[in-house]
Amino acid sequence: MKILLAFLVLLNLAFSLDIKEPYKIIEAHSNVISSSLLNDKLYLGTDSGQVNIYDMKSEEFLEPIVLPKIKTHFTDDEFAKVFSIDELNGVLMVLSETSYGKRLLHVYEMIDGKRVEAKTINLDNESIKKALFLNPKTAIIGSLSNEIYFLNLETGNIDFSKKFSIASLSDFELSEDRSKIAVGCESGIVYIFDAKERKVLNELGFHKDNMYDIEYKNGAIITGGVDRHAGVYIGGSIGMMRSNFLVYAVGLSDDGKLGAFMSDDLSDIDVFEVNSKRVLARLKTMQSTINGIRFIDDSSLISVAYEKKVKFWRFR
Repeated sequence: MKILLAFLVLLNLAFSLDIKEPYKIIEAHSNVISSSLLNDKLYLGTDSGQVNIYDMKSEEFLEPIVLPKIKTHFTDDEFAKVFSIDELNGVLMVLSETSYGKRLLHVYEMIDGKRVEAKTINLDNESIKKALFLNPKTAIIGSLSNEIYFLNLETGNIDFSKKFSIASLSDFELSEDRSKIAVGCESGIVYIFDAKERKVLNELGFHKDNMYDIEYKNGAIITGGVDRHAGVYIGGSIGMMRSNFLVYAVGLSDDGKLGAFMSDDLSDIDVFEVNSKRVLARLKTMQSTINGIRFIDDSSLISVAYEKKVKFWRFR
């Protein structure tokens, strides 16, 4: 059986397509730490205190968001790192570093055609990793302590918190309607949490060790782990796809039918059909370590790495 499975994997790769050249390359202001593709805008959070905004329709960069410089124990003139970016109903939320390693939540609104910082909330917690909108009045923030918090954006208070286990938090994502949260942990388990009922619906054992990235769309989940596998959950079952290296980044198309993962130490990306696990293409990115894979549609995606260059690919 093992020989047959190995043969099928090799056969699968033999019929996939190696793609060596992107159809477009853009450059961020500096190395990219975080990224989001939301409502035809590609948001790039950099290590130089900027959010670069690329308009997918006009194919040009818009006015960037420039964060104030911060203080550390070594200097009073340091760039703030941008950890996560989310958008809901035209309101943008940016989680960044602030002075002495703490975290700051920025909320931006569009007023008379201009993006204006409407609010900042100091988060007195150095281990906050990510922030997403639950609804217009509430943000979900996740901590390394494997806790999520419902932060009231009007009062700045925590209205609810949930700790999932003693393992540290790796990543979390929301379903399209923002009613469910997929929380991935260092233990290799993904918890599906109902944000309205405030209870765990399911525990999925993807990996035997830490995971790095999660995508959650249309009921499908894909994870990337230190065990050199991409985990795929669809239709109530979990499957695993082998990588030749640590899987630092994964991606899912909006309908959850196509997936992608970093598949080796050269930052190649394998694109596959979620149901069949059939590999469609291998993208030879030649980038540094991939930290974001964003599907544009069912034939193209964007690869983001810790570097300035952001690459656009067609895989079929």
